[in-house]
Parts: sequence; structure tokens; C-alpha cells
Amino acid sequence: MARKSKRASLHLTEKQSAMLSNLAHSRTGLVREVERAKILLEYAQGASIADIERRVGVSRPTVYKCIDKALRSGVSAGLKDTYHRPFAPQITEDAKAWVVS
Repeated sequence: MARKSKRASLHLTEKQSAMLSNLAHSRTGLVREVERAKILLEYAQGASIADIERRVGVSRPTVYKCIDKALRSGVSAGLKDTYHRPFAPQITEDAKAWVVS
């Protein structure tokens, strides 16, 4: 039997569970979001990390990142990619004026 994760458990509302289930069975959704939905559903149901890794077909770090992001920022944030730039892009007034003109 696989060891239980020491991470906090993920509690889903009925609405969140239905949304993840629809996305997990989607044939038109983005592959990475479908995989993440499957990861979150299985983790919420109490599956071990090793079982999730095997069933979904992703690496252990991918499973950990998805779960940690969902626990930290919420289920919908766990499905999306994070912004990788160290700062938000800034457009100066001169640049805006140049584009508009």
C-alpha cells in the first residue's frame, strides 16, 4: 500500500467537484488542464501521489506542483499556468501614444 501524503487534504464543494469532473472528461479542453483536473479529483478522493502519477501519466513533481498550487491559491488557480515573469509588463505613456498615433 502506498504511503499517505503529509500535505493538507483538498476539500471540494459540489460545484468544484462537478467542474473538475466535467473538465477531466473533456475531449476539447486543454490537455494540461484536463490532466490537472484529474490530479485534483484523485487527490481530493484520497489517492496517493504514486497512484495519481501512474493513472494520469505525469511526473511526481507535476503532481506536487498542481496540488500545492490548488492548496495555496484555490482549485481554479490549480488548473491554470502561473505567470513566470518576475514583474508585470509596464507600458509607458510615450509607448501608448506612439501605438495610438
